[in-house]
Amino acid sequence: MNNDKWSEKELEDTLRRMPPVKDKQTKDELFHAVKQRADKEAPQRKVSKTWFFPAMASAAALLLIVLMIPSFMNTGMFSSSDGPSPADNGETNTFDAADNNEASENNNSFSVQNNEENVENTNTVSPDTDGSESSAPEEAAENENRNSNNNENENRNNNSSENENRNNISNENENQNSGSNVNESDNNRNNEPADSPEEVPEDDNYFAADDEGYSVEEEESLFVTAAMLEEDEIYYGIPEAADGMSKEEAVVYALQESDPTSGSYFEALEEAEFNGGSSNALTLRFAEENQLASLSSAEYYFMEEVLQETLALYQVSEVNFEAGEEELLVGQSGQSEVDLSTLNRGYYPLSSGEGLVSAGAAGEPMTSGAGDPLSFDETLTQMEEVNGQDWYEPAVPDTVEIEDVRYEGETAYVFYTAEENSEESFETFKEAVQLTAKYFTLDTVQLVNEEEKEVTLLPVQLP
Repeated sequence: MNNDKWSEKELEDTLRRMPPVKDKQTKDELFHAVKQRADKEAPQRKVSKTWFFPAMASAAALLLIVLMIPSFMNTGMFSSSDGPSPADNGETNTFDAADNNEASENNNSFSVQNNEENVENTNTVSPDTDGSESSAPEEAAENENRNSNNNENENRNNNSSENENRNNISNENENQNSGSNVNESDNNRNNEPADSPEEVPEDDNYFAADDEGYSVEEEESLFVTAAMLEEDEIYYGIPEAADGMSKEEAVVYALQESDPTSGSYFEALEEAEFNGGSSNALTLRFAEENQLASLSSAEYYFMEEVLQETLALYQVSEVNFEAGEEELLVGQSGQSEVDLSTLNRGYYPLSSGEGLVSAGAAGEPMTSGAGDPLSFDETLTQMEEVNGQDWYEPAVPDTVEIEDVRYEGETAYVFYTAEENSEESFETFKEAVQLTAKYFTLDTVQLVNEEEKEVTLLPVQLP
């Protein structure tokens, strides 16, 4: 029979004609069996992993932070004190100061709005008092307290902003000052030379001679030629007035005047050129017809001593020899360059009055107990006495007492008092101080006698 031909009545009749099926189980037993089977085969729901989405969100946040850190550092929101350049520090501090000023303005505007609201509340009658006069004093007192609290908050915000700005400015100055370091070589000329002369600290308490009515005397710039003490074979310097000469001209003149060779071979020196750079190199160009290759070992040694005494005060740490456009080999060993030491701390007058010997040549102390090179004021103190020698004398006469040394930019102010002293000893003192200052980043030294209202200007560097 086809399913489509079955009607409901036929289905009912067919079911009635079927024999009844009797179940031996009672209704309770059947319910109990169904329940037990349901408990045994209960479907297990798949529990979702509750940790998955928080973990993914944390990972995304961490990745976002890592991507944002470089942009923050480029815009100055993070700063480092391990050695950034002064220009970078200046920009960072400028941005920080601008942010602090903006925050201060926002705080101030917020305080002003609060004050205006308090003023309005003071003039408005509270609805709870129905305009009664008994509550007016209490309301006024409450508003006054609010105003005082707002004023305190405003002052705190202003003070905080000012302190942050001052800290930013001080950090900028500190980073700029900390960008200048001492780079001095050891007294051994074979060691690595220094990159720059010893720098001097800043001092806000400087001296202005123009404002004090002092008489001012300006001296000439100095350089040195070298001569040798025959008995000790020690070279010393003879101060010479520059008289308008440049450094290059002074170098050529000094080397030709100090020529240690037997055949006056330095007469073939035509030009001196400062190369600059990290090595502070100097190139000496000779004529193509020269005899420097024939120097004996003794002449080569004396040439090194002359170069040391005459060139180190320009912070030259490397001397290169050229003839025309070619490299020039000097001496029997065929050297084309000589290394110099740029460490020297002080000059001392010879007992014979012939000139000044450098502390390096004399063997005087040039470093502190910790091994650091002496500062400029420490060097002047060291020059007040000698290390038990009789062939040279202290550079500071007994009649002169140095009381203080101050700094402003690249100028050092040496305050001193003087008793009756001979003009000759004071001239030697000035020359020693002026030559000593060449090993520091100083352009000028001013000797200030406050009792006599006198100032002596000592120009340090040659043009």
